[in-house]
Amino acid sequence: MLASFGEMSEQGATRSATDIVDLAVPLRVDFAVSVRIMTASLAADVGFTVDEIDDLRLGVSEVFTLLADHDLAAADERCHVTYVVSDGEISVTMRRSGSRDPVELDPLATSILASVVDEHQVDADGVTVVKRASEASGDSND
Repeated sequence: MLASFGEMSEQGATRSATDIVDLAVPLRVDFAVSVRIMTASLAADVGFTVDEIDDLRLGVSEVFTLLADHDLAAADERCHVTYVVSDGEISVTMRRSGSRDPVELDPLATSILASVVDEHQVDADGVTVVKRASEASGDSND
């Protein structure tokens, strides 16, 4: 049996209040599935509802696809995904390596992110999305 967030596991280790998980995958749309699976797994571990997991997966998928399609990524480009997981919240930062073009969200991507995550931020080489569990954020309309 796996321990719930913050509890003692069978091996005797505990999860810290904030965990950081790093993932690096080739920057190709066929690797979006791997990123979505990791996202869903971490969100489930935190206690997100099915709808919250789906929302976060959709937001992460949108950003990953945008980064992969941005400038027809070179074969050696990678997407570095950093998950900051805390009680009731996940922050996902996706950065591409090797590209000099700044990341820009089109109006559709901006609209999608605004509807499925609590926050999103764009900088020159990546995007960060933040999703909070409804209990942590006080939202009751999910």
